[in-house]
Amino acid sequence: MAKETIIRTIDDHTGDVIGPLEIAPAQLCQLSYNGKIYAWDLSHASANKLAEVLQPWLDCASHTEVIRKSRGKTANAGPTAKSAVVVEISSPSRTFTPEERRHIREWANANGYKVGPRGKIPNSVVDAYLNRATKVA
Repeated sequence: MAKETIIRTIDDHTGDVIGPLEIAPAQLCQLSYNGKIYAWDLSHASANKLAEVLQPWLDCASHTEVIRKSRGKTANAGPTAKSAVVVEISSPSRTFTPEERRHIREWANANGYKVGPRGKIPNSVVDAYLNRATKVA
């Protein structure tokens, strides 16, 4: 007997089903406020609404740049940051479903990355996949 598992991503704001190409992972889907980190699965439309509401507050806020740092490497805050927080990471903060990992592998192989059918997907490939939406839009 064959089984098929279907994973659906639901927009946390609207409750609508988000297609694999409609999700806005590279958009502002995480926010830290009063020491808590909030995260949402949002479509591009919902992410744009969130950005529109937050923009006046972001315009008057101090900018703190979070720098990803691999073990043994140094980090540079860059010229635009008023302050910097160095965060040492070893993997992306998001956990992907098997279906999402399949989409990432298909996208990566179609866009010049060499990713095998199994095993860990390199962070650089995941980052490129997540940032594809902002480059296309």
